[in-house]
Amino acid sequence: MAVSNNNGHLTLTKYRPDIDGLRAIAILSVVGFHAFPSWLTGGFVGVDIFFVISGFLISTIIIDSIERDNFSFLEFYRRRIKRIFPALLVVLMTVLILGWFILLADDYSQLGKHVAGGAGFISNFLLWKESGYFDSAAESKSLLHLWSLGIEEQFYIFWPFLLWIASKRRLNLLKFAVIIGLISFTLNITKVHSDKVAAFYSPQTRFWELMAGASLAYVILNKQKFINLKYRLGAWLSRLVGWQEPGVALKILPEAQSIIGALLLITSVCIISEKVLFPGWWAILPVLGTLLIISAGQQAYLNSKFLSNNVLVWLGLISYPLYLWHWPLLSLAYIADGHEPSRVMRIAIIFLSTVLAWLTYKAIENPLRSRNIVLPLLCIMILTGGLGFNIYKKEGLPGRFPGLESIDVTGYEFGRDWKMHTCYLQYDKGDKLFPNRNKCIEQRKHTVFLWGDSFAAALYPGLNSLARSNDLGVAFFAANSCPPLVGWDNPSRPFCKKINEDNLATIKEIKPNIVILHANWTATIPNSYPIAMLANTVIQLKKLGVPRIIIVGPVPVWGEKLSEILFSRFKADPLHRIPDRIKPDQEQSMIALGKSLEIIAKQTGAEYIQSYAYFCNDKGCLDRIGNGKNTIVSGDNAHLSVVASTWFITQIRNKLLDAST
Repeated sequence: MAVSNNNGHLTLTKYRPDIDGLRAIAILSVVGFHAFPSWLTGGFVGVDIFFVISGFLISTIIIDSIERDNFSFLEFYRRRIKRIFPALLVVLMTVLILGWFILLADDYSQLGKHVAGGAGFISNFLLWKESGYFDSAAESKSLLHLWSLGIEEQFYIFWPFLLWIASKRRLNLLKFAVIIGLISFTLNITKVHSDKVAAFYSPQTRFWELMAGASLAYVILNKQKFINLKYRLGAWLSRLVGWQEPGVALKILPEAQSIIGALLLITSVCIISEKVLFPGWWAILPVLGTLLIISAGQQAYLNSKFLSNNVLVWLGLISYPLYLWHWPLLSLAYIADGHEPSRVMRIAIIFLSTVLAWLTYKAIENPLRSRNIVLPLLCIMILTGGLGFNIYKKEGLPGRFPGLESIDVTGYEFGRDWKMHTCYLQYDKGDKLFPNRNKCIEQRKHTVFLWGDSFAAALYPGLNSLARSNDLGVAFFAANSCPPLVGWDNPSRPFCKKINEDNLATIKEIKPNIVILHANWTATIPNSYPIAMLANTVIQLKKLGVPRIIIVGPVPVWGEKLSEILFSRFKADPLHRIPDRIKPDQEQSMIALGKSLEIIAKQTGAEYIQSYAYFCNDKGCLDRIGNGKNTIVSGDNAHLSVVASTWFITQIRNKLLDAST
């Protein structure tokens, strides 16, 4: 399996074309999922296949070199740098250049941060911190895919040292790898239920996949130690099916392994989806499938005839640059158009990515492998990371587009005061409910109770500012996609019913002067649930003796991110004029909905505030607000920015203060 190289420093693995074919299956799965996610729901498991392959190949090199006593850390990392850096640098620099022309300041700032994270191989940690319901859509993160490269690099950094230390202490390397793998797998199973995002991005919960490959590497390298086990397994299988000769089973075993492995991979791609708790137990399918195919050996029929065919081997050889190229091009096309590219465009992008991957492999990767360029590559990578970090620190260089630089498109760190607040629950943490409801209540002589979903949470910065200057107390209870409707029950948000019941009980206990009800009414009431549920909620509050109930009507909702709309208008106008008002999508529906809510308020004795009227007139809705109208109204396509929230609450200040007396 392994032969020593000529320089005497490191052992190299014997080339197996079937493993390149397996790489091709992995990259086709990933690219297919990114381009056509509804067609290939589980294609993202291709990354798990890559993890097992990397663990197997790298561990084969390290373990065999250690056992031959010719392992060199310097040589190992030199080869890793020459293998990984060239293509990555080309992609990082290309994305920065393209981003300069097509990204607004906030998106370019984010890209700069991700370039720095990619250059430092910590993308998984950055994405881990950013992830959540209100994080930018995945399509807008052009380097989202580098999270997996971060985990692999972290493995490359620590695993050689751990193996070397274990060998010096004369520990059994197989047991060592298995123990680490079991610890990591246990963390994965535990974490996927408590924090799905952490389980997805954390190296601690992913290393078991690489350890699976490492364990297989040890077994194959030391196959003589396991020869008796192999024959006992053959004898057992022969008895199971009634064969007299154990050798028959031994010949058939590799074929069965590769076929079962292939079936597991097919099953993974077809039945796993983003809706399941992944990795968790589900990740066993692609990991075990990959292990079975590799362990079947190069001579197994499936491996030698299918995985070793020229097309798959070629795709496997360019799989790394193809992985690097495809997602940034899909993402930038999405950003440039403001929506998902057409099917034809996505197919064209895949074709272009393949061509670029081949050119990268032929013109950059291969020629540089034989040259001593490690130090220049390190320096260029540091400079690239530094450039990305500088772009991030300088807030995306807004001066690139004169006329737009004076507009704060982030809305003063959109959502900073509420999306990370203890009293706002995101969907992936909603099963915990509110850990300590007392932390969400600041009671005064006059107390306002803010109840609703994320749209209500966006009112919190303005309401909190008003409370501070007028000695009001604020009770803040909001949860993603949980409108303030008693009895509202949605299977996809099972915690909402309990949250609303608890909120009603809390209102009964603290007796606030005002209860403000607000939500994404345009999505909640017309499409899913009867408006009568809102009337019932008001009636329930009246029974509890709440003096005033205020229903806040719908805020403007645009069809896409407001900053992107402004950017499109800016580019389309020869004079680069930016309108003060823009017509939102479904304007008439929002106006009609507002009237329906107002009727419900009058019928139930609640007070109604038509927020739409404050932002909009017959010319459209304000897109900027605040000092000099320079702060964008919404950081996404609907939720009020901090400045807009404060401005709006100031506009209705007298109504709120009157209601509190």
